[in-house]
Amino acid sequence: MRFSIFTLAASLAALATASPLVTRAPIINSTQPFYLLTTNSPTYAQNSSLLPNVSLTTLFDPYYQPNYLLRLIGPGYGSVPQFTLSQGVLHCPGQGPHGIGNYVFNSTDVHTGSELQFRAQYEGTGDLTLEKG
Repeated sequence: MRFSIFTLAASLAALATASPLVTRAPIINSTQPFYLLTTNSPTYAQNSSLLPNVSLTTLFDPYYQPNYLLRLIGPGYGSVPQFTLSQGVLHCPGQGPHGIGNYVFNSTDVHTGSELQFRAQYEGTGDLTLEKG
């Protein structure tokens, strides 16, 4: 079976212009702010509110403690927190307990069986990474 260079070029052009079955989200540059959303959809949407079963990950203050935790909230959120990731630490700006002061909350080290927490002080490098971002 012989293929000409034109057949090969036409095949490669068809593959290059074919639309993918799944549209993937753009690669995250972790130093740029990004949103943490969850959905059961394998496709990417410019307007995340249109995704099925979408939830937003946000910080919350459990009973006015200095360490914040993560929670998921449904569509209709009033404000959307932006995260950055540098040196293995997830960062998110937010207000302090009782809404007093503005801080950058930094993730704590991740340990088996413990909750990921965020503190208003920096603790050095961490161990978080984004996989398949």
